[in-house]
Amino acid sequence: EKVLAHFEAHAPQFVVRYLEHVIAKLNSKNPALHNRLLQLYLDQVVGPMKDYLAELGGARPAPAGSEPGDLGRARQKLLELLDSSLHYTPQKMISTFLAIDGLYEERAILLGRIGRHDQALSIYAYKLNDPTRAEAYCQKQYDLDREGSRDVFFKLLEIYLQPGKGFQVNIPAALGILRRHYNRIDTTKALALLPLSTKVSDIHAFLTAVMRERFAQRREGQVLMNLLKAERLQVNVELLKVNSKKITMDEDRLCYVSRKPIRTSAFYLFPCGITVMYHLCKNPDVCPSMKPCGCPRWAGDGVSLKNSGLEDGGDPDLDDISVGHSSAVLMGGDLDERSGSLAGGGGYGGSGFGGASSGYGRSGAGYGSGGGGYGSSSGRGYGGFSDRGGLDDTSSVGGASSFGGSSYGGSSSGYGGRGGGGYGGYSSSSTTGGGGRGGY
Repeated sequence: EKVLAHFEAHAPQFVVRYLEHVIAKLNSKNPALHNRLLQLYLDQVVGPMKDYLAELGGARPAPAGSEPGDLGRARQKLLELLDSSLHYTPQKMISTFLAIDGLYEERAILLGRIGRHDQALSIYAYKLNDPTRAEAYCQKQYDLDREGSRDVFFKLLEIYLQPGKGFQVNIPAALGILRRHYNRIDTTKALALLPLSTKVSDIHAFLTAVMRERFAQRREGQVLMNLLKAERLQVNVELLKVNSKKITMDEDRLCYVSRKPIRTSAFYLFPCGITVMYHLCKNPDVCPSMKPCGCPRWAGDGVSLKNSGLEDGGDPDLDDISVGHSSAVLMGGDLDERSGSLAGGGGYGGSGFGGASSGYGRSGAGYGSGGGGYGSSSGRGYGGFSDRGGLDDTSSVGGASSFGGSSYGGSSSGYGGRGGGGYGGYSSSSTTGGGGRGGY
């Protein structure tokens, strides 16, 4: 605006070119600049327009923007800016244009911008006597979701059938609007506007199109209703299947993740029957099972365990292992049906703080299983024992050997080989006995 003030003070002949550059090239959205350019265009039109109308002597003028000389070019720029710009203030400009005779197209554009569609349509229909432009205006302004614009075709129909004083009813134009835009006009209101002398043959095409559309909408509604009924039946069947599933919860029912008894805790039941304590089920869409279980998504199918209560790469928390029970192997473990033992399958072995198990052959190859947690064979058991050790002689954490071992007051026996002792424990074997600190 400071630059504009400088041009107006020192070089007024460049003001229009400067504003055209700022608006068209620099895409300025300043309302003051748009209003100023409109006013300058209007000043270029007003004087020549009066002279042009005087020369015509009451004859019909040329279409807007096609007048001879500089008037046509200036008015063309004015109409283009009024129609394309969204940043000028029509409420401020309308009074100026209403006071100038002959600028009907400009008035119609400004009236449409402020929502006075009936006055704009009256200009097109009677002042300019141009039904084509009136219909084009309705097509441009029609908006079903905007108040005042959804009835713009009906307003045009009303102008044709109920014109003001000094104008005649235009039945052919009204019937043409009914035929071409029947789906945008309220049928009941339109029929009420028609004169009683209107022939049925004149509105036959309109009525036929309306009835055809109504029947099509009814058939579409029936099809949609039947589809919704079928979908409702399917949902009810699925609901019955879900409601038919049940599970018996007793004191021995364990959480799949923590291996603690669920008892009165809130729990989540997966479709395969696995139960997990509610606060440990971080992602109900992923079953924590490591094997195919019938659930759409399960942890062993490449789904990350971080959201299912288990995580790869860390040791199991001993606080999460239930007291008084031999826990299941968390990763890769199986129940040995031959002896009822819990044998590790290559991952973390199960332990139970006082639980016991027996088995044949080699225990887990990872961090151990059998009667304890870390180590092979007996391992660290915190008071547990093993009837038969494994076949390795790898020492476990806590001071237990393979052919029978003990740790922290526990005991075990084996078939032979080397026995080992821990803190205060003992070991017996048929070949060699050994002792640790305080053991025998």
